[in-house]
Amino acid sequence: MPECKEIFDTLSMYLDRDLSPESLEAIEAHVSDCKPCVEFVASLRRSIELCRRHEPVELPGPLDPEARDRLRAAYDAYRAARGG
Repeated sequence: MPECKEIFDTLSMYLDRDLSPESLEAIEAHVSDCKPCVEFVASLRRSIELCRRHEPVELPGPLDPEARDRLRAAYDAYRAARGG
């Protein structure tokens, strides 16, 4: 039976069902009986699901130089006030 490290190394192929039937079966047997792997696989599946549902949005353009300078001045003042 594969160990956790081997599971981690092949997890992407496992989730894509891109392994031999024997390897898939061995990983499923391990994952069904290993709490950390069960949690990790569930978390990864959820992350993949969320990424697939994400709809890209247009990013704002860069700050104009005046706004960037004001922001930098405010940051520098904050750091100075905190002693950093």
